[in-house]
Amino acid sequence: MENLANWVKRISAKSPKAKKITGSVLILIGFLALITPLTPGSWLIFVGLGLLGVQLTAWEKIMKILKIKGRMLIIIAIAVLAIGVLLVLLRGSEDLWLCQNGQWVKHGNPSAQKPTSGCGQAISEAQDPLNTSYTIDGKLVVLKNGQSEELIPDSTSKIITKIFEANTQGDINGDGLPDTAVILTQDRGGSGTFFYIAAAIKTEQGYTGTNAVLLGDRIAPQPSQIQNGEIIANYADRKPGEDFSIQPSVGKSMYLEFKNNLLVSKP
Repeated sequence: MENLANWVKRISAKSPKAKKITGSVLILIGFLALITPLTPGSWLIFVGLGLLGVQLTAWEKIMKILKIKGRMLIIIAIAVLAIGVLLVLLRGSEDLWLCQNGQWVKHGNPSAQKPTSGCGQAISEAQDPLNTSYTIDGKLVVLKNGQSEELIPDSTSKIITKIFEANTQGDINGDGLPDTAVILTQDRGGSGTFFYIAAAIKTEQGYTGTNAVLLGDRIAPQPSQIQNGEIIANYADRKPGEDFSIQPSVGKSMYLEFKNNLLVSKP
């Protein structure tokens, strides 16, 4: 700031014409900074006006106000960004295609194209939770006898999905029929084993699988519960920063509800 003021004084002392040009340029730069969000430098307008002969007796006060407002704008922007990220994390992924009553139904704004197969077949074979289709990370996984294997493109590894537990029953959609809470595991060819919670919704034709919600990587699931229409997924996890070689020891519970044909976690 002081270096800029000294430079302006030197230019002004050398030539009145240079003084006018410098003043005009500073006003232009300050105006552009003013209309550009979160860009500092709008105070240059007042420097330019001063060079053009406009006297501002409250110059120091204006400078302080602009500095304070600039800091406040940055703080507000960071806060808004943090809140937005938090809302996304809490909301979870709802942009996917779900297989419902033999048809693909869009939820949210999925990036993938509508699947062309698998839905009708999955419904006809869904006689129990172990032979039902579930949507994991936006992709339909059709289980047969509690397991699915899919070859990873350009690799000899497979994505293996299995039923870990499917013994908890209760009504989660209010139709009076006994639905089933299902814990799934998925190995993707690496060292991780990802655990998901889903539900098999009982229908007159059999069962319809829901989307799966991620619980964690290499956790220790505990018996699930269904109470008051909600699924309670109990599991043990590691402390923040602990290595995966350490056994999970921190008890956690995730509460989920079946809302708008979608299984979602509650805050």
